Amino acid sequence: MNYKLDSTLSIDTVIQSVQNDLYNSLAIMWQGELNGYGRVHKNGDKAEWYSGDGEYEDVYYNDEYSGNFFFIDSDSHNTDDEYVFTSDVKCVFMVNLNEILPNDAIRQDVKSQNQVVELLRKIADQRYTITGVDKDLSSIFRGLDSSVIAFENIHPTHCFAVNLKLTYYIEDEC
Repeated sequence: MNYKLDSTLSIDTVIQSVQNDLYNSLAIMWQGELNGYGRVHKNGDKAEWYSGDGEYEDVYYNDEYSGNFFFIDSDSHNTDDEYVFTSDVKCVFMVNLNEILPNDAIRQDVKSQNQVVELLRKIADQRYTITGVDKDLSSIFRGLDSSVIAFENIHPTHCFAVNLKLTYYIEDEC
């Protein structure tokens, strides 16, 4: 399921548009049920998505689904003109490789990463640039307590993040 906000402002407008493009493409490319979330909030030790009405949802891997993805922004957003801002954003994936790419003879972890990077390159539309890929849980969840994540980055479960330098207009809304 693609979890979206009813209305967005600023960075969330761009992130939700990337989320929608990514979700729609991955729903065709990968098998199983994938959950897509927008920008998460750092609530204490956890990364949680604000679902509205003061409610937050856990976005970490749940084995009832093939996987999920979500976005973590940096604490610093920079600008040169007070209107256009940039932020380092991680597009995080937590998946079961055997479910999204069943019966695949190629290394599923590398294939899933390559598919996401290629897809993000294709849909970038000047919203961001790709700056790298992280595969270490402590690096991906820096600033959060990764020990609360009941997930091991060992086949078939896999966590990785594609790092983005995202650009947005402070007054964008949808």
